[in-house]
Amino acid sequence: MNANLPYRAAAWLGVLNFLLNVVPFFIAPLPPFGPGADLVGFDLRYHDALIVANYLGVIQVPVGLIVLVFIAAHTRYAEDRARGAWWLLILAAAVATAAVSAIITALFSVGPLLPGLGRLALAVLTALGLYSLDVSFALQALLLAAIGAATLRLRHLPPWLGWTAWLAALLSALATFGLLMSSGPLAATSPLGLSVGGFSLPVWILLLSLYWLVRPPSRPAPSAP
Repeated sequence: MNANLPYRAAAWLGVLNFLLNVVPFFIAPLPPFGPGADLVGFDLRYHDALIVANYLGVIQVPVGLIVLVFIAAHTRYAEDRARGAWWLLILAAAVATAAVSAIITALFSVGPLLPGLGRLALAVLTALGLYSLDVSFALQALLLAAIGAATLRLRHLPPWLGWTAWLAALLSALATFGLLMSSGPLAATSPLGLSVGGFSLPVWILLLSLYWLVRPPSRPAPSAP
């Protein structure tokens, strides 16, 4: 088997992961987050679009997890001689991030299916989803920081991917301020804060994927941990 094939497959999954994060925003608008927002009317008006967008979000969770597990396996392969444990931290943070993302996806997906719950119940679901996002951003920051540290230590990836991972980790950490701020650009309901946190990891994975498509490693691909 071509040793480059697993890396190219992981790279294409990384591109797919990015598209699954971006395309839903072109299918359905963000729900209204303000006090007293008519979430029932919103869910009824955009029902079909929300169903499709949320379905893509459901698919994104396992796709993203597969890519992150492969990154952890690639790190483990590079650490075999160094006997390091960065790969284990990356794997643990990846699984935790994916688990919280699955919960968030479920919270946002159930709204369009149950408009009969009423405005208050839908508002609670939306609030839980929003503030769970900030928890996800914290785990994401840990994941990206670990990837950046492992990259700069092991050089199993180009150093610029390590530095960009740290930058993405910083942006993800900033997005967690939504737990502290009720207004402003980093508030939990702010489109800027949601974008900064929500796209830090997918964009970094896209950069890695493009690199692997252009210059896949020539050594044998690692086995998943």
